[in-house]
Amino acid sequence: KFSRLVANSSYASLQSFLSKVFLEKKEARENINFMIDGKETLFFVKGFSLSDNKRSAYYFIFINMSYSVTMERQIEDAKETYNYITTHDTMTRLINRREFMRIVSLELKDKKDVNYSLIRVNIRNFKAINSKYGYDVGDIIIKKISDIILNGVKKSEGYVTRISSDNFAVFIRTDCLYKNPLGSIVTVKVSDEMVIPVSLYYGIYYIKRDEYEVAEIIDKADFAMHMAKNEVSKSLVKYCEELEMGRGAQLNYCEEALKAMANHE
Repeated sequence: KFSRLVANSSYASLQSFLSKVFLEKKEARENINFMIDGKETLFFVKGFSLSDNKRSAYYFIFINMSYSVTMERQIEDAKETYNYITTHDTMTRLINRREFMRIVSLELKDKKDVNYSLIRVNIRNFKAINSKYGYDVGDIIIKKISDIILNGVKKSEGYVTRISSDNFAVFIRTDCLYKNPLGSIVTVKVSDEMVIPVSLYYGIYYIKRDEYEVAEIIDKADFAMHMAKNEVSKSLVKYCEELEMGRGAQLNYCEEALKAMANHE
């Protein structure tokens, strides 16, 4: 589509630009002349790709350099678009993991007098759902669950992200934790003809006042969530001292295993 509109004078520039975006997976910027209504018109073009699990999405921003009056507004719009794309999950429109970790880190350091909790949420047997209904239905379920979780958390109370696939994380003020509780079974309306009951399980970690390592905090909630996964009778597990001991033993085992592998033992 680009090549049909590009002026001959910019064809080489276009080829180099597209090669960086599609082949090298790099962000590229270029001034390119396009033929608009039979006239060469200069555009500033920015292109980049974002990968989300098994998918790659390509984005292009065009700014018409001939409209000097609106140039500042176009640049601001382009910046806003770029900032949104690079801080949000392409499927669910939740903030992405990198932005989530940045915000959580700032909140913990700036609001030391507030008690926070971190919740990890997962869809039980999601692979089986994909196998039974197909990946398109699986994607719809992920979007619906994202909306349900997000609607239960006001922006003044916390933040929600999708960690990966069917894994979510919620950072929330502890006093707001049970205002809008999610059940272990959520009914998802895929279409007028299809309604699917979806089972969720959770891991909760009550963050201590002197804790600032976000990755470590997520890991603790994640460990509790996996305990809930292994115990089908439980949909929610809270991280506690007993789990801390079990997690410590597991980490030590992993470290010893890695050392043994490094020494070819």
